[in-house]
Amino acid sequence: MPDTQFFTFKEKLQKELMIEPCLFVCEMDVTGAGGDAETMYSQLDCMVLQRTWKRADGSELGLSRALQDSGGHATAEVHRRCKDRAHVLWPYRGSPDLTDPWKRGTDTVTHARLIQGNANYYKAQLANKLEITAMD
Repeated sequence: MPDTQFFTFKEKLQKELMIEPCLFVCEMDVTGAGGDAETMYSQLDCMVLQRTWKRADGSELGLSRALQDSGGHATAEVHRRCKDRAHVLWPYRGSPDLTDPWKRGTDTVTHARLIQGNANYYKAQLANKLEITAMD
């Protein structure tokens, strides 16, 4: 994404955050700094899961639900850590074949509950809301 388009996106996202709840995306490696998952999840707790943000009107906005991608090489670790934080953090797996935006499902490896989502559905909604057009 070119810088000018990124800054327009950022301004629109900040504007939207002041109006209504929004989707917040945070990318962290499950293995954390130096392969230490405990440190990474402690940082995630402090920086995202337990944090509140001040809105323009002075009220505070806390996180009510977060999803962590559980696909890939650390599925069991992600499910274990999500179980420890089940009040706010749930495992997620992308399922592009879904016709609905999301559904509750069961992981085929850990047999734990998770949220399956159609990421393209949400990407299209966000792009439309922020008036972002596809780049050629």
